[in-house]
Amino acid sequence: MKAEFDAAIGVVPASPIDVDRLIARGRRRSVVRRVASVGAGSGVAVVAVGVAIVAGGSAPKANAPGAGGQATASPSPVTSKAPPQVPNGKGSTPAGQASAAASHLSQVVKDVVRQRAPRYTLSAGADGSPFTMRYLFYSGNDSYFGSADLKGPTGEGNVSLNVGRRSTDWNPMNCGTASECTTEADGTTILRREIHEGTVADNYVIVDRPDGITILIVSANQGGQTDTSPGKQADPVLPFDTLVAIALDPRLTV
Repeated sequence: MKAEFDAAIGVVPASPIDVDRLIARGRRRSVVRRVASVGAGSGVAVVAVGVAIVAGGSAPKANAPGAGGQATASPSPVTSKAPPQVPNGKGSTPAGQASAAASHLSQVVKDVVRQRAPRYTLSAGADGSPFTMRYLFYSGNDSYFGSADLKGPTGEGNVSLNVGRRSTDWNPMNCGTASECTTEADGTTILRREIHEGTVADNYVIVDRPDGITILIVSANQGGQTDTSPGKQADPVLPFDTLVAIALDPRLTV
């Protein structure tokens, strides 16, 4: 099956997305090419700031009810390896600065998610500890990625988040039709897209801010990209409104 996909769309370059896992979920075309695309010929690597990660995830129904209360991170021991060093001449952020930014973002993202989704608990998923942000360096730009499993009033599932600046190497899909895109008064554009594959449901939100920051956040109704199991409930764990509120938080920046 992988050979057939490669013949149809070309070999996908190295990226933080696990292509084989995406094929297992039958979603390589929709996710790799249309949502979180990585430019051809890009050089990408992941710099650990705790544990290993892979991109992916899903989201809930647009009209899912909000929740009140305080979220807590469930204790979940994860084995981690020593982080590799950023190779000389790679990435546009020095190793020490990237590590500091990832550490700062790890706390910021958890704070933002807990505030915007207060009745959900955060726990470790396939990518490791909840929202331990990882520095991804490309040949032309940098990005940070993290994810967590959430559980609350609307069910459970994985939520993943990327923070970075668009480049030829990291260029999530842009706004297409008016029905899935809106523009805020300050010029911020927001794309909302639902993707269904069997019982698996994903909500994608991509926010492009005037300051050049792009946020890609994905909510699923199961364990995300690395999970091949069916959906735990009909809708992704977080609704679109909550995903947008998280992505618009000005604290998410690099």
